[in-house]
Amino acid sequence: AAAAATAATAAADAADAASPPQVWDVDLSRSRVRGAPLETLLRFLGPVACELRSLRLTKLLITSSQLEVLCASLPAPTPLQTLDLASQRLSPAALRALLDAGRRGACPSLSALILSHNPLGDAMTLLDQGPPQPTVEAVAARLGGLPLGMGGWSLTRLALADCWIGDAGMAALARALANAPALQHLDVRMNAQHSAMMASGAPPPAAADTQTDHAPPTTTTTPEAATSSPLRV
Repeated sequence: AAAAATAATAAADAADAASPPQVWDVDLSRSRVRGAPLETLLRFLGPVACELRSLRLTKLLITSSQLEVLCASLPAPTPLQTLDLASQRLSPAALRALLDAGRRGACPSLSALILSHNPLGDAMTLLDQGPPQPTVEAVAARLGGLPLGMGGWSLTRLALADCWIGDAGMAALARALANAPALQHLDVRMNAQHSAMMASGAPPPAAADTQTDHAPPTTTTTPEAATSSPLRV
C-alpha cells in the first residue's frame, strides 16, 4: 500500500511538472519593448488571454494599429476582467477595435476598462492629424457604447481621464449612464481642458509625456454606487 501511495504521489508530481503553470495576471506596465517586438508580444498575449483575469499594459506606447493586433488575436471567450491601456498612443480608431473584439465575444467578463491618457476622444477628430478621422458623431457613439455593453461586457469601472473627449462624447456618455446600471465608477477628469487647447490650435500631448495619475480622482458615480467604496484610477 505504501509503495502504491508513493507511486501515485510521484505520478501526480510528474503531471504537475508537465503541466504549464497557470497565469492569472500579467502586468507589463512601463516596459521598454517597442516596435516589431512589441507587436510580437501583443500577438502572443492574445492566446494567453484565454487564462488571464487581468492584463495591464500601462505606458507601453501602443498605437491603435498595434491594439488591433492584440484584439484580433484574442480568443472568444476569455475570462479577462481588467484591461488597462492607460497612457498609450491610441487614437479614436482604438474604440472600434475594442468594441469589435467585444462583439465577437472576446471579453464577456470584462468589468474594468482603463483608457485614460490617450487622445482617442471625439475632440481629436476636429484636429488635422494626417489620415482622415472618423466623424465626431461616430466617435461619440463609440464612447457611449463602452458603458452600454456594446462590446458584450458589463463594465463596473470605466476610466476615460484625459482622453480628448468633447461635448458630443460627454453627451453620449451622459445618455449611456441611464442605461448602464452595472457601471459604478466613471472617470472623465481632464477632458474639459482640451477645449481651450483646441481653440488655441495647440497639438495634443505626446503619449510619452503623459503620466498615469495615481492621486485620488474626482470620480463620477452612478446613484446605485453612491454607498460603495470608490475605485482609484
